[in-house]
Amino acid sequence: MADFEINDPRLKEMQKRFLVVGIVGIVASLGMIAISGTNEFFQGYLLAFLFWNGLALGCMHVLMLHHIVAGGWGFVIQRILEAASRNLWWMPILFLPMMYPLFTGNVHVWPWTNDEFLAGNAVVASKTAYLDENFFVARFILYYACWLGLVYCLNGWSKQLDATNDQKLPVRLRQISSIGMVIYILTVTFAVTDWGMSIEPEWFSTIYPPIHFAGYGLCALVFSILMLALVHKSRPLADVMSMEYFTQLGGLTLGITIAWSYFSFSQFLITWSGNLPEEIGFFLHRTDNSLIVWAVILILFHFAIPLLFLLQRLVKNNLRWLVMMAALIFTMRFVDLTYLIKPSFIGNHNQFPLGLMDIFLFIGIGGVWMSRFFAELAKRPLLPLNDERMPGALDHGLLGTEHTPEGAEHA
Repeated sequence: MADFEINDPRLKEMQKRFLVVGIVGIVASLGMIAISGTNEFFQGYLLAFLFWNGLALGCMHVLMLHHIVAGGWGFVIQRILEAASRNLWWMPILFLPMMYPLFTGNVHVWPWTNDEFLAGNAVVASKTAYLDENFFVARFILYYACWLGLVYCLNGWSKQLDATNDQKLPVRLRQISSIGMVIYILTVTFAVTDWGMSIEPEWFSTIYPPIHFAGYGLCALVFSILMLALVHKSRPLADVMSMEYFTQLGGLTLGITIAWSYFSFSQFLITWSGNLPEEIGFFLHRTDNSLIVWAVILILFHFAIPLLFLLQRLVKNNLRWLVMMAALIFTMRFVDLTYLIKPSFIGNHNQFPLGLMDIFLFIGIGGVWMSRFFAELAKRPLLPLNDERMPGALDHGLLGTEHTPEGAEHA
């Protein structure tokens, strides 16, 4: 068994490189404060936090789905999902800088915390039973208590299974995942309402949380494809890998891409058909020429092109093409989140949503996130070796013949 615990030595090197990238990004963003101001910093910080926190949440979500269905595609990315989900331990700490604009009434971040704004807006003032700073923090603590509890069980029991070969643990993992799915949907619904929708407190949408659900899951899947392409030649993954698992992940990516497109278009269609003053503000703030171009980019590169390519089995069967699609969708996830978040801030309506500050903060927080991810990934074997469900789920079993995915020799 020890022979199968060999891990990819590149992981430690990637950890160091991304840490350097993260430090450079954070230093550059702090330097930009003198030019752009603190409002731009906090807005960009929230955007970056939501993206990387959402990626960790999405990986936890896909991990729970894997434990429920126990498919072969899930076993080959289980360690990637577990390592990414463990980054949730750090995210509450990374959120702490956002407490400053929360308790100083910064109208350019969360306007509902500003007394003057509330005095001039009766609609938002009527929501203060929910939009309250102390209640906001209490909900924040509750969200992370639930998420970290799930992370602890999912990762702890998986590690225990490696050590003890206790086959009662996969049953526990399936049970906690079934309960965790419900907890995840409820907590993320309120979390994205608090951290995203409340930036524009006059507006509301019941489809806003499902857009984030689909986005988080999609981001987790394409991230898993990219990371699996990086480590699939390392043992023990190399002993079971075939292109079929990449093809299955490509099919799942296609399905969630369609779901994200459906939710996003439904939000626009319902708002357009209703044409109610309290609902149309979201899209009125996104009607400037530059933001219309932004929307067209999303339609083309987040929906049309991925749909066209991922419908082709030839693409899903070729690792190079699949990695290109995964990288494109991963990039579009940041573009989509930018479109959802940045124009909502007061002072940003109908303005081009992305600036250097946003890019530096995305790179800075992302570099730290990726550094921690590679550190966590290096701690455990790349396959959950003692799960008795795995040999039946994998096409060739743990000791099967290595099947190099097409295009992998140059990936």
